[in-house]
Amino acid sequence: AVVSTQSTGSRGKRLKCSFCRLPGALVGCHKARCSYTYHLTCGFSNGCLMQYYDNFRSFCGTHRPRQNFLEEMLGRTVECAICGDMIAVESKVVPQHILVTECCNMTPLHRECIQNQADASGYFFRCPMCNNEKKFNNIMKIMGINVPQSDAVWEKDGYYDDLYVEHWRCDVPICLH
Repeated sequence: AVVSTQSTGSRGKRLKCSFCRLPGALVGCHKARCSYTYHLTCGFSNGCLMQYYDNFRSFCGTHRPRQNFLEEMLGRTVECAICGDMIAVESKVVPQHILVTECCNMTPLHRECIQNQADASGYFFRCPMCNNEKKFNNIMKIMGINVPQSDAVWEKDGYYDDLYVEHWRCDVPICLH
């Protein structure tokens, strides 16, 4: 449904942010009957999750989608496959700054590392462990990773221009041809 910016503005003046208590909170939790409304920045600062696809839903910290670690991972420390830093698996519920690869072996990765990979990869975004594209993308989008609809950084800005340069003469001191 198309909503005018004028009616949205007057609605925003009435809604107070559940976190900072100031008016202008136009983002609300997607969960039915949840009364949380917030400013986008307040939501990010307080554990809310934004989904960047379809209807661009938002969830408060209570109703956000969650992932679980496998039982056998509890108490272990594993390496983030992207940055190499260690991640301690302390509880069954995955903390919000960590995501797991549900397409393969539930490897924990830092949310920031995955977002950076998505930003750089664009259309080529896939699991760093098993190279799965479809299931990995779907799960990461549900978990709030923004996957840009663009070419990868290595496809832009002339990264491979030197591959298209044709060489017309031999530079060897004694040419054999």
